[in-house]
Amino acid sequence: MKPQYLTLYTLEPRNEIIKNYKLIPDPNGNVLVFENFWHGNNHEKNIVPTILAYADIVNQNDRRLTETAQKLFDGYLQN
Repeated sequence: MKPQYLTLYTLEPRNEIIKNYKLIPDPNGNVLVFENFWHGNNHEKNIVPTILAYADIVNQNDRRLTETAQKLFDGYLQN
């Protein structure tokens, strides 16, 4: 399955993102870049918290992703 958007959470400044990932700013592009805002062990592993991954998937409002969101919820979030 190909995602509609690629979401990147990072602490890198804009110029470093452009240089390191060879991204060209485009307001109509399919890459979303957000500042990494959480703290904890996942930051060192370059992994977003499960609840954030779940929220990002659900927010896309794509029926194809319902199964993936449900697996995250059932496996990691329901308790």
